[in-house]
Amino acid sequence: MHLQTHFLSGWCIGNLFRLNGRERLFCALAAALPDFDGMGIIFSQEAYWKFHHLLGHNLLFSIVTAGVFCCFSRHKVKMLCLCFALSQLHMVMDLFGSGELWTISYLWPFSHQEFSVSCGWALYSWQNILAGIVLPGWCSS
Repeated sequence: MHLQTHFLSGWCIGNLFRLNGRERLFCALAAALPDFDGMGIIFSQEAYWKFHHLLGHNLLFSIVTAGVFCCFSRHKVKMLCLCFALSQLHMVMDLFGSGELWTISYLWPFSHQEFSVSCGWALYSWQNILAGIVLPGWCSS
């Protein structure tokens, strides 16, 4: 899925809870940060294909980022759980919304086993476009 869709999904879900502004931002970042591994595109197309859906799309990254956001939050347990869940949502959204060729190495660096779904839709599918339309509307309501 698209980065802005991930960010907005975290923001919208964060708004369902009693959180301060910083904590809502942490929710949005927790939902979007796994895509930092796409920064390899700055170096080369090969680096992008090698590292995207690897470095940030795994259980360890989710635990670490949720822990960091928890440390800087007033509602520690709530934010730990929420940020972890939002990073998991990111991976589910990517499994279904990034196309059939994308895999996620969820247990990396402990295992190189790749996970995928056979029913994923293309990045520029109607499902992703609809999510890109609905989420900003949800944020403004």
